[in-house]
Amino acid sequence: MLDHLEDEHDDEYLRGMEGRDKWPICEDIFEKPVLEIKRRTWLAMDRKVDISLAAKEMVARRIGSVMVTDDAKLVGILTERDLLNEMVERPFDPKETSLGTLMKSEVVVLKPDDTVARAIHRMSQGGHRRLPIVDDEHCPVGLISVRDIVDYLAVLFPHKILTLPPGSQKIPVSREGG
Repeated sequence: MLDHLEDEHDDEYLRGMEGRDKWPICEDIFEKPVLEIKRRTWLAMDRKVDISLAAKEMVARRIGSVMVTDDAKLVGILTERDLLNEMVERPFDPKETSLGTLMKSEVVVLKPDDTVARAIHRMSQGGHRRLPIVDDEHCPVGLISVRDIVDYLAVLFPHKILTLPPGSQKIPVSREGG
């Protein structure tokens, strides 16, 4: 890991790290509250809204989930993967089916002051790609995704990421799936 030093700055930094177990920057970057990192747009809709309208909003906003509410409080989440699984398992009419019918009601959430480290831990332990952020009244105030965290880390280490040699794989211009 440390064999490929890029420049003198790396050498100087590493000399200062001698005798330490871990990189001090890691402690700071993972202790940042989730609401303080840049996140993509999110969507919350009432449980009575039909799937058709929710799906149209998800497509328009280019997001993969909708937080489901009842009286403004989070009661569930529905992801694009949930929709696909439901369509295969038991076909339904999206105009006649409500979010409350298909949502997952057991939702792992974060509080606004929870750290990036806690988000990563909960995502890793539960296999989640997105976690709602709720206030003390359990009302949605945001959502954090794996992509948000990767983007946050990429901004912190631009030299390591932007100076990578070109690879043989081309990065697609459009989103996965067309």
